[in-house]
Amino acid sequence: MDRSHTAYTNILDQHNKLIAEVLTKFRLLCRLSTAQEDAESKEPDLATMGVTRLSMQLEFEALNTCLKDLLALSRRIKELWVFGPLASDQDSTRQQAGDLERDVQQVVRLVNELEETTMRKLASGNGGTWREKPKEGGQQQI
Repeated sequence: MDRSHTAYTNILDQHNKLIAEVLTKFRLLCRLSTAQEDAESKEPDLATMGVTRLSMQLEFEALNTCLKDLLALSRRIKELWVFGPLASDQDSTRQQAGDLERDVQQVVRLVNELEETTMRKLASGNGGTWREKPKEGGQQQI
């Protein structure tokens, strides 16, 4: 599989950026949740508490978005791992498809020959003869 170094670096940069954002958002959320009012005042300021609450909601939504983006990136990496990158060169893709088809035909032929040899030996070993069953509906053996 041909994976360009640029694509790998791009995915790694995205991953590192998302991890840094997640850590930053989480750290800020922890700071906001443990924010203390001035030690001198006994009564908490409602305006400050409201701003803190709103800030926590916004940071939580941002953290959630970052985690979703990280999950999407991990899915993309898995897709690239399983399916490989999409080929940009049409001729090489056609060549690979042709090579694959030729290899499949060769494997099918070898498996059919092996099956026929095994069945002939089995039939002759038991005093019989083996004939291939005709295909129904004009089907051909691959």
